[in-house]
Amino acid sequence: MRQVLAVLGLIFLVCFAGAAQCTPEVENNDTLGLADGLGSLSGGQCRSGVLDSPGDVDFFWFDLQSTGSVTITLQCWDDIFMTLSDGQGRWINGDSHIGGQAATQLTTRLAAGRYFVQLEAAYGGIAGRYEISATLNAAAKPSDCTPEVENNDSFGYADALCTEGNVCCRTGAISPGNDVDVYWFELSSSATVSIETVTAGDTMLYLYDASSNALAEDDDGGEGSASRLTTSLASGRYYVAVVSYGRDLIISRYEIYLSIAGSDGSADSDGNGPSPIEDNGSATGDAPPWGWWIYGGGILLNAWGSIDQDCVSDYDFAHGLCDRETFSFTVPSDGYIAVALIDESEQWLRAEVLDAFGYHIVAREGPQSSIYSQWAWVTAGTYTVEVTPGKRLDRSAFELHVFYSASEPHGDYLKTQYGPEEQSL
Repeated sequence: MRQVLAVLGLIFLVCFAGAAQCTPEVENNDTLGLADGLGSLSGGQCRSGVLDSPGDVDFFWFDLQSTGSVTITLQCWDDIFMTLSDGQGRWINGDSHIGGQAATQLTTRLAAGRYFVQLEAAYGGIAGRYEISATLNAAAKPSDCTPEVENNDSFGYADALCTEGNVCCRTGAISPGNDVDVYWFELSSSATVSIETVTAGDTMLYLYDASSNALAEDDDGGEGSASRLTTSLASGRYYVAVVSYGRDLIISRYEIYLSIAGSDGSADSDGNGPSPIEDNGSATGDAPPWGWWIYGGGILLNAWGSIDQDCVSDYDFAHGLCDRETFSFTVPSDGYIAVALIDESEQWLRAEVLDAFGYHIVAREGPQSSIYSQWAWVTAGTYTVEVTPGKRLDRSAFELHVFYSASEPHGDYLKTQYGPEEQSL
């Protein structure tokens, strides 16, 4: 089971020219054992450094005395990858900062202990002066969580996940073993959300839209046998169901937390920062910075974004725990769909279409010569498409399209209609 530490933390990386008087890094701080301390988490202290040679990495550490929310601020102008790890150097989360971007955030639950932050220039390059600091913030505590109100076992009787004071946590119990607890929340604009249970029991989480379409699920993404899922959502109402694994286990108590990140960069809850698709991309056609490589009629989905984190281990890669971007689209009537995925040269991303139950429909695999998938017949309804790395260390921007045809097109249709099979960003 994949262990994710279990206390809500909010990590901000704000990159801009800073004027604070910071203590310079002490080289050679390029390993965990030689990491520089970030100082007190009460605020007012910072470290400065540079990544002035290809392959240079800088490590910093901080201690968290009790459960809480930590804000890490990175001031810079250049492209930098950041990785957060625990006291044994095990990866917890990571993201990339693109120079000139107002803010990048990571959010994860952190227990008391020592943590390390690793900085490296993007893509093996160099980066100029940066400043980094860490501050302890207030965090939702179990005592702040409102107990569930039974019988909340259906959408119609769902409890609000966010109560007064914007405290988005509830406590509940699964009893009897086949009990279902349902909660709802609303987004006024597109955002990335992170939902997590904290419990000694074995939970499962299911996420649905307002039309009861299944969007995501998780078993053991949290600490121990607890659950955690993160996904990007459009505005609207959503429902979360909590059950016990196997639907036959009694769980005497659990806490469920919701963190919401808007696209303004003010608070990101998934530990993944605002990716390009969250900030500028769209499932409705807003063009990426490079302009659309593919455009025209017959397209159900136009989207773009990036996979910008290395997969930490072979285990994570084998179990689908790496960086991913997820989009949804609607098929108007029974027919055929196909996918096009364009990524950067020498990279390898994968796009897979899934139905409402998570079953495979069609995929564009990589590496391969064609940007297009095969055509697949589907019924009318809502589907999701996931973009994931094809190998552990693949990072790439991408452009994604889903095509629709009422009848099965001929084999060369996509190539003749939308362009050659071999394209890269």
